[in-house]
Amino acid sequence: MNADELQRYVRELEIAIPTVAPASSSHVRLALAADPTQPAGYVDAGSLVSFVAGVSQQNQDDVLNSTLLAQLHADKRFHRFDQPLEWYDAYRGVLGNVGWVIQQWVFQKDTSKTFTITMSEEILKALERVLTKGEFRVVSAAMDALRALSDGSGRLVLFDSESSSGSNGAFQISAASETGGRVAMTLGAYHFTSTQSEKRFLWFPFKSVDTNFFHAQQSVTLNKGQYDTVRQDIINKLGAAAKQFVASLDI
Repeated sequence: MNADELQRYVRELEIAIPTVAPASSSHVRLALAADPTQPAGYVDAGSLVSFVAGVSQQNQDDVLNSTLLAQLHADKRFHRFDQPLEWYDAYRGVLGNVGWVIQQWVFQKDTSKTFTITMSEEILKALERVLTKGEFRVVSAAMDALRALSDGSGRLVLFDSESSSGSNGAFQISAASETGGRVAMTLGAYHFTSTQSEKRFLWFPFKSVDTNFFHAQQSVTLNKGQYDTVRQDIINKLGAAAKQFVASLDI
């Protein structure tokens, strides 16, 4: 698509707005003075996004806004929990159109032989094989920060409600870095079904026999020239959602 077509694509994109109460305004990312020399972690609707030190504020905003837009469009078209494969196709389509170089998802089923499966542990084991040490540390810190939140925390409620019904769900956990102004991200995509239903599902020991957990990881890069063309249109499309449904974590 040329520049006019890309801009028209974003302007005409249908999105759903999450119905959960926004995260506490004291933790909305635009209300904080970000320090790009430090690592950072965010709840981004049903995604957990981490940045190693050195990612500029503009690049952090571009990652968070583009992944939020993709989620909200996929939410508009498909039920995230009941139709995860269709949902991920719609999610991937948006990312690809706004500038991310991204491939088709190849999901693998968790084949753990243990009696119980804890998703956070399985996620970290899978990501450790593909992340740098710095990326792995910041993802682990973001997950720990999310776990440490109280049950009533707006940030935890936001993530839980947008990523899972308790017994099934679809969510993303990612780590982004910047080299020479170029943004790269290891994007972890997950979906699951279970006969059990639990809040704080990432840390709950689900019975393996009752749970199907699927994961996929891939490295993606952002074509800045393409994204520059639609950056303002994405900001306009998201409106207040960019502030209300992205919240920082203390890592």
